[in-house]
Amino acid sequence: MKVNVNTWTSPTIARKQMMMKNIIISLIILCPLLANGQSEKDKNKAEEIGLKAIKIVDEGDYNKAVTLLLKAQKLDPNRFDYPYEIGYALYQSKLYEQTIKWLKPLMSHPDATDVLYQLLGNAYDELEHRDSAIWSYKKGIEKYPHSGKLFLESGIVEYRKENYDRAVQYWEDGIRAEPNFSSNYFWLGRILSDSNFKIWSLMYGEIFMFLEPNTNRTQEMSKILYNVYNTSIEFETDTSSQVSLNNQIVIIADEFAENPKIPFELNFEALFTLACAPDSSRTKKDLDIYMFSEIRQDFSEYWNQKDFEPNAVFDFHKSMIKNAVFDAYNYWLLMMGDIENYKSWFNSNGQEFEEFAAYFNDNRPTFNNKNLVIRK
Repeated sequence: MKVNVNTWTSPTIARKQMMMKNIIISLIILCPLLANGQSEKDKNKAEEIGLKAIKIVDEGDYNKAVTLLLKAQKLDPNRFDYPYEIGYALYQSKLYEQTIKWLKPLMSHPDATDVLYQLLGNAYDELEHRDSAIWSYKKGIEKYPHSGKLFLESGIVEYRKENYDRAVQYWEDGIRAEPNFSSNYFWLGRILSDSNFKIWSLMYGEIFMFLEPNTNRTQEMSKILYNVYNTSIEFETDTSSQVSLNNQIVIIADEFAENPKIPFELNFEALFTLACAPDSSRTKKDLDIYMFSEIRQDFSEYWNQKDFEPNAVFDFHKSMIKNAVFDAYNYWLLMMGDIENYKSWFNSNGQEFEEFAAYFNDNRPTFNNKNLVIRK
């Protein structure tokens, strides 16, 4: 699964890289490190060459980029950027052992950043040296305890080892470390959608879409959220329904939600079940984006009537209801699970959607330690 860096897929470039492998390694081994006291002219020239090399890395010509970066490092040997970018080019070239040899000494560099530990750990992971990958990320976390990306990578390694509980713990620790970093929410939304904690798939997934509203991952999460709703609501008869979003006991009475000591999950399921109460217009065969939007509107209104602890997600729902854009927001949130009905709604409500989009872009929440939304 692609995470953080692009994989190299061109067969032509790959064959060329195999031929050039020894040349790159020789250049690296022979590269002399100059003494301190470089002139400003050398440093400026190094920066010019380095910027050109980074552009070439982005274009995929890693051999040429490495040659230029070695020149830049020779001119300004104390700068962190140039050896790091060499390591990145080696990683992109799938020379993972050489990546490790090049990056590991940089761990002691005074300007080393969290992305160094991330890239080093990823190189270990590509070689399936998973314990060493975790070691690299942990070293980075010791130095950068607020780096969400290092918790992210640790969780992905544990996920690949099928240590799912440990993966979830890393990702939730990543949210605590950097609440506004989207990727930990993404992985939690995915993995918890197939668990006994679907409420938190809904919460994390929605927050992810706040933070990353326009990527391929946004579309994937939209479909996940729709499917969670679709598989968690059951209309048993014309007068009864059941909601299964939580591994704890099912609560269907409104009065259970009055007690502030009841856990968040039970309050959520109680009011969501109330919002799903059947009426003449709701049957199992009619579960679609229209109904889910209605249910979410009812749930939000029920929730906002209670005196619960502040919740940044539900507070934003309240503001969208007040500004008459919440319905359009629900269609956007769930669109990939019911594309045809979404398109039909959009064709009839284009102006409403534009008003929502403008409001969302100007007001969507960001997250910090003061408004953190996370399992306790």
